[in-house]
Amino acid sequence: MMEKARLAPFRARAARPGQTMTVVASRMLGALGLIATLLIGTPVAAQTNTQSTDPTFPDLRSLVLGVNELPGYTLDPARSTLQDRNDGTVSYDAVFTRDSSTDARSGPAEIRLAVARTASGVESMRALAATREALAAAGWSLRPVPLLGDESVGFEAQGGTAVGAGNVGYGYLFRFGRHLIAAFVAGASGSTSSDQTLGYAVRMSARLDASLATRPVPDPQPAPAGTTLALASPDPSTATSSTAAPATATSSTSATAPTSQQTAAQTAAQQATTQQTNPQSSSAPQTGQQANAQPTTTQQTSTQPPQVQASARQSVRVPTVLSDVRLDKAPDLENGFKLGGFSGLVAVDSSGTSFVTLTDRGPNGEIKVNGQAEAAFPLPKFTPRLVRLKLDGDKLTVAETILLKLPEGFKDPITKTREITGLPPFQGSGEDAYSPDGKQDLGIDPNGVDTESLALDSRDGSFWIGEEYGPSILHVASDGTILMRLVPGGRVIDAPGENVRSTISPDGTRVFAMIQSPLLNPDKKSGEDSRNLRILVLDTTDATSPKVAGMYLYQTEVASDVGAKVQDNIKIGDIAAVSRTRILVAERDSEDGGTHKKVYTIDLADATDVTGRNDINGKTVEQSSESELRAAGINYVTKSMSVDLAKLGFRPDKFEGLALVDSTTIAVVNDNDFGVQSIDTHGKVVRTGSPPRLVVIRVPDPLQ
Repeated sequence: MMEKARLAPFRARAARPGQTMTVVASRMLGALGLIATLLIGTPVAAQTNTQSTDPTFPDLRSLVLGVNELPGYTLDPARSTLQDRNDGTVSYDAVFTRDSSTDARSGPAEIRLAVARTASGVESMRALAATREALAAAGWSLRPVPLLGDESVGFEAQGGTAVGAGNVGYGYLFRFGRHLIAAFVAGASGSTSSDQTLGYAVRMSARLDASLATRPVPDPQPAPAGTTLALASPDPSTATSSTAAPATATSSTSATAPTSQQTAAQTAAQQATTQQTNPQSSSAPQTGQQANAQPTTTQQTSTQPPQVQASARQSVRVPTVLSDVRLDKAPDLENGFKLGGFSGLVAVDSSGTSFVTLTDRGPNGEIKVNGQAEAAFPLPKFTPRLVRLKLDGDKLTVAETILLKLPEGFKDPITKTREITGLPPFQGSGEDAYSPDGKQDLGIDPNGVDTESLALDSRDGSFWIGEEYGPSILHVASDGTILMRLVPGGRVIDAPGENVRSTISPDGTRVFAMIQSPLLNPDKKSGEDSRNLRILVLDTTDATSPKVAGMYLYQTEVASDVGAKVQDNIKIGDIAAVSRTRILVAERDSEDGGTHKKVYTIDLADATDVTGRNDINGKTVEQSSESELRAAGINYVTKSMSVDLAKLGFRPDKFEGLALVDSTTIAVVNDNDFGVQSIDTHGKVVRTGSPPRLVVIRVPDPLQ
C-alpha cells in the first residue's frame, strides 16, 4: 500500500549491473587506431572465420550497431577491424560512411563505433590511457564529460588532420571492468553534434549491460575505479560563446563506480527475478525522520553532491520567455497521426537546446460501450517512447525516438516483439481498451504502460519513469530497455486515472514521486475534496535495489483562490528536482486557457515524514485539514511561487512537462493528446491539429 510505503519490484527481469556504462557521448574518426593498444586485427573484408570458439565469452560484435540501425550509412569493411582470440580478448572497430545518395545535411560524414574486451581491468585502463594520448597527439582536445563506468574521457576536434578542413568531430571513450566502449562522429558542423553520438554509445552500453547480467565475465586483475578527465568550469564572465578555448584538464575521483564489473554483473544476475518481491525493499524509516537525512546505505556518490549548473545567460529582472516554439513538423505515425502526447521533460545539458521527453500510451479517446465510459485506441500496438528534441532558433525537431522494450529474450504478447504497448496491463485498471467503434475488445498487455513523467539519472544515462496504470515507477536503460518496475505493495488504495510524477536529485541518490491528485482515501469524495498530496522519496544510491526513504505532504492551492471550478481540477503536471530536498512543482488547473499554470519551489528539509501515519485522530491524511495535521505535529513541505506561466502566455490544459535547464532557466512542454480532440459515436477521430509546444523561460533569481 502506498501509505505504508511498501514497494515491490515487478518483472525485474534484467536488473542492470551496479553502475551501468551508458554513455552520453560521441567520437572521432581520422586514420588513428581507435583503442590504440588493441586494434591490431585484420580488416573485416579480409577475414574468413576469426570468431572465438570459447562459449564462455559473448560475441561483442553484437554490441555494435549495424547498418540496419544506421539508415543512410554503409560499413567500410576495409577500415573496420576485428580481433577475437580464444583467451576471451576481443576488439571490434566499425567505420560507417554516409551513402553518396544521402543528404549531406542529414548527419555526420562518418561514424566510428568500437568495443573491446581486454585481458583484465588493468589492461583496459592502460588501453584507455594510450588511446587518450594518441588522440591528443593527433589534434584532439579534451572535453567535459560525466563519469560513466570506471573511467571516462571525452574529445573534440575542429578541422586539421584530425577530421579534415571544415569538419568537426566529437568523441567519448570509457572503460568498465575489462571492457571499453567508444563512439565518434565527424563531419560538417551543421550536421555533426555530440547529441548524435549519445544515441549510438547509449545503445551499445545498454547491450553490454544486458550481456554482463546474463553472462558475467571474470576479471583476474581489476583496476581502480573513479578517475575521469574533465574540463574545469569556465568563468561565466568570459564565457561569451561556445567556441571559447577549452580550459585546462583536471582529474577528479568518485567512489560510485564498482571496483569490478564481475562483482556488479554477478549481483545483477542474482537479483534478476520475475514478479518477485524483494523483502528488503519494503523496509521503511521510522516515522518523523527528517527529509534531509543521509541515505541509510554506506555507499556514497561523492563527498560534494552535484549542483545545478550555474547560468551564463544574461540576467533578467522579471521572468522572461527565451523561446516559444511548436513541433510543426512532427514525425508521422500510422493512420494520419503524428508524434505527440508529450508528458515529462528533462534537459540533457545547460544549453537550453537539447531535451528528452516522453509520450504517453498513444492516441486514445473516451467512448461509450454499453453505457460505460471506456478508452478507445486507434493505434493499439503503439509503443510508448522516449523522444529527443532539438531546439535550433525558432525550430523544434525530433532528433531521435527510443521505444520502450522488454529485456533480451522476452516478447510482448501484443506486438510479438520486445516492444511493449500502451494498453492496460491488467483487468480493473480503471478502463478497458476498445477499438474506436467500440466493437472490438482489445484486451490487456501485461507489460502495458501509460507513461507520464521522466527523470534522467546523470550517473549512467538511464531514466526513471512514472506511469499511470499501476501506478508504478519504471527504471529504464538509455536504449529503452525496462530494467525494473516498482508498484505500490498490495495496491489497495484506489487511485484510478491518477498518474505518478517523478524526478531524481542531481546526484542520483533520490527519486521523488508524486501522484497527480490526492489519493481517493478512504473514498472518492474525500480524495476529490482534498488538497493533501503525498511525495514519496526513494533512496536510489543502489539503483538496482531502491528503498523507501520517506513520505511527505504537499498542499495544493485552494481551487476558488486560483479560478478553478472544483478542488479536483487542481493537478500536478510535473516535477523537477533541484537538490536532495528542493523540487520544482508544476501545479495547474484543468482548463485550456486557464489562469492557474504555476511553477512552485518546495523544500522537504523541515517537513515531517508521514510514513506509517495512516490515522490522524480518526481520519486519513487525505481527509485531514491543515489545522488537524499541524495539531498532530505534521508539517507540510515549504512552498513558494517561482513562475506564473499563464502571465507569460503558456495556458494549455495539460501542462505536463517541466525541466530545469540551469540555475535560472526552466523549460515546459504540453501534452497535445496526439492531436485527438474526441472520438464520435461512429468511431471517427476528431482531430485538433494542435502540435506540442515547448517554452524556455529565464527567471531572475537562482532556483537552487
